[in-house]
Amino acid sequence: MSSSTNFSEAVANSSKIKSASNEEKLKLYSLYKQGTIGRNRTQQPGMFDLVGTAKWDAWNSLRDMSMDDAQKNYVTLVNGLLGVKIDDGEKIYSQSSGPVLVSGVNRIRIITWNRPEKKNAMNEEMYVTLTKLLRDFNNDETVDIVVITGSGDYFCSGNDLGNFMSVDMNDKENEVKKWIGIIEDHIASYIDFKKILIGIVNGPAVGLGVTSLPFFDAVFATERATFNTPFTALGQTPEACSSFFLPRIMGYAKATQMLLFGTKITAREAEQCGLITEIFPDDVLKSNAWDRIHKMAELPINALLHAKELLRGRDRDLLHHVNKTEMVRMKERVNSEDCMDAVLKFFARKTKK
Repeated sequence: MSSSTNFSEAVANSSKIKSASNEEKLKLYSLYKQGTIGRNRTQQPGMFDLVGTAKWDAWNSLRDMSMDDAQKNYVTLVNGLLGVKIDDGEKIYSQSSGPVLVSGVNRIRIITWNRPEKKNAMNEEMYVTLTKLLRDFNNDETVDIVVITGSGDYFCSGNDLGNFMSVDMNDKENEVKKWIGIIEDHIASYIDFKKILIGIVNGPAVGLGVTSLPFFDAVFATERATFNTPFTALGQTPEACSSFFLPRIMGYAKATQMLLFGTKITAREAEQCGLITEIFPDDVLKSNAWDRIHKMAELPINALLHAKELLRGRDRDLLHHVNKTEMVRMKERVNSEDCMDAVLKFFARKTKK
C-alpha cells in the first residue's frame, strides 16, 4: 500500500480520535497542512486571533519538512493516538478485542495491554498471548520494532493476584507448577527478543510492569507514572531477572529499597536512576514518544540490531539462569503459608475499601 493511501486512510481515521491534547491537535493540523500544501506561505493572523495564530505558528514551525515526511509523521501520530491498523502489504498482526491488542504501522508492531478494569493485571491469557507475540515478532523479518503500552490509567499492575485464588487446592502442586512454567516462559521470551523493544508507560507500573522494563531498549513514561515492586509484602520474591538488573541499573541501595522493602518511586526518580529513558507530561506522552520512535525507525535497522546484540547478547545465558533461579524461589514462595496469608490479607483490604 502506498504512503499516499496510508495518509488518506489516516485522515479518515483521525475523526475517530476521542481524546487528544491541544498540542496534539495542533500537531495533527500542522502535519496535515504541510502534507497537503507544503510550506506555510500564508499571512500570519492578527494578534487577537489566538486560535488562528496558534495554528499558523504550528504549521510555520515545520518550515522545509517535505510533504512526504509530513504525511508519514501524520500517519504515525494518528496511529499512536488511535491504534489504527495500516496495511502496507506486509505481514500484519491485528487483534481488535481481548486483553491484548495488536496493530501495525509499516515495520512497527504495537502491543497494548487491555484490561483497564483490572489495571492491566496479567492473567493467563495475557501471559501466553504476549509470549507468543514476542516470539513471532522476533522471527518475523518484516518486523523491526515492537512497542508495548497499556490502555486506561495503568501501564501494568503485574501478576493478577486472582490467579492465586483460582488455584485448585486439591491439585495445588501441579497448578503452581503450571503457573511458574507460564511465567518463566514469558520472561524467557523477553530474554531472547533481539528486535528493538520500546515501552510507552502510560500510568503506574507495579510488579512485572516494572521488572520487565530493563528488557526494553527505550522507555518513555508519563510524568504521573509511579514504579512499585511490593514482592515481599505479598510473601514473594523478585522475578523477571530484576535481582540481576535493578542493582546493576540503579545501584544496590536503591534496588534494595524497591525489591526488599517495596519503596515506590516517581517517574522523575526512575528517569534519574536509569530505569526509564525519558518522561513527558501526560497529555503529550503519545505524540512525543511517537516522534522519538519514528526517528528510531529511520536508523539503519541492521546496525541497530547488531549494536543491541553487542550490548545484550553476552548476558543471555546468564539471564536464563537467573530466570530459572528466581522461578525456583517463586515456586517455593507461592506454596508457602506466609505468601497465601499475605495474598488473603491483600484481598481482605480490597474488600473493605
